Amino acid sequence: MSASRQRLCIGVLLITSLLAALTCTSPSANVANRSVAPVVVVVNVPAIIGRTPKEVEAVTGKAKERTKITNEPDQMPGEFRDYEIKGAKLGLTLYGMMVRYYRKRAVHITIDMPEHVDTAEAVLKMAGIDVQGAQPRVVAPLATRWTGTFNGVDFKDVAAAKMGSDKSLFSTVQATLAP
Repeated sequence: MSASRQRLCIGVLLITSLLAALTCTSPSANVANRSVAPVVVVVNVPAIIGRTPKEVEAVTGKAKERTKITNEPDQMPGEFRDYEIKGAKLGLTLYGMMVRYYRKRAVHITIDMPEHVDTAEAVLKMAGIDVQGAQPRVVAPLATRWTGTFNGVDFKDVAAAKMGSDKSLFSTVQATLAP
């Protein structure tokens, strides 16, 4: 693995950890349940999480880059694959979407969206995830997080993050499959 690729993977893991740390507050009991206009699904995460690389690539196209995980025993055998999302406003990924595979299954997906939106629910819908008004487990200035079953998939964590330059709009989705 190249030094720059290692730095990127470490950086993404650090940012993911930082987002988790920043969102370790209890959600407000008064979270507004705003109605959101229909959005275009950029990537249907529930359709690809838990799938093999071959199944994922039948939906997304071939990966632009592949990086084997060689220095994290608890994530091995595993790899990262980076996929292109046309027009993505890059924040955490190289090309718009990064998928972490563990034992040949997609277990974590990060997507930088082409459009930034004003609600966590709207950016999740762009990833095909509908939390259906569920109360988030965490609400913080830079991220909102849920745990639960959405669109028939049991998620350990679903996060909507503000990764744009001014941190005012939701731009990135991270989803982790429950074990």
